[in-house]
This record gives sequence, C-alpha cells and structure tokens, in this order.
Amino acid sequence: MASSAKDEAFKKVKVEIRPEDQPKVSEEDRPKISDEQLEESRKDNRRSAKDVKRTDGGSAKGCATR
Repeated sequence: MASSAKDEAFKKVKVEIRPEDQPKVSEEDRPKISDEQLEESRKDNRRSAKDVKRTDGGSAKGCATR
C-alpha cells in the first residue's frame, strides 16, 4: 500500500495556466532596464541560487517552511 501511495505522489503532472489566470501587466508598468542590466540580474540570481546551503533533507538552511 505504501509503494502505491509513493508511486501516485511522484507521478508526472502537467501544469497549465489558463489565459484568464495570467497576470495582466502593461508595457508601461514593466520596469525599464537595458538588456545588459537584465543579463547582469540573471547572473546575480544564478550565483545566489548556487550559493544556497541545503540541508540533508533538501530544504534551504535558514528558510521558513510551511
């Protein structure tokens, strides 16, 4: 019984976001940054994500859990 529950819990699911659930952001509401600034921000995000220390259980240290 436990193995069937595990199999059910780990099966692949398809995620779909309906058009009415998409956020509506106009062009004037978007931040005005250059392509260079955008690329630098992406690099910073990647570096930050790589630096996160994980516990053995896979959660990030110091982060609150739900």
